Amino acid sequence: MLRNVNRAQNRALLHSLLPGLWLALAVLLLAFIPGNAQDPTLQPAAVHGTTIDRNIDQNTTWTKSGSPYNVTRFVAVRPGVTLTVRPGVGGVR
Repeated sequence: MLRNVNRAQNRALLHSLLPGLWLALAVLLLAFIPGNAQDPTLQPAAVHGTTIDRNIDQNTTWTKSGSPYNVTRFVAVRPGVTLTVRPGVGGVR
């Protein structure tokens, strides 16, 4: 009797997993179909503006012409240093 219960539970588990297994198989197959691979000659879109990726350790002025300012990590303004943000600066990210 216990054996029949285990078989029923195993069958129910298998039926609940089948949709996910089919999806995983489809994704793997699509990854290997020619034409679905990413073109290695494609380059990411150019980032316009100014990239800020380090601490500000000297007096600095952000101007509208340098916008947007793309801050890519935590940036600290060192003690005794001034960061001036001019009017019109937009898109600080």
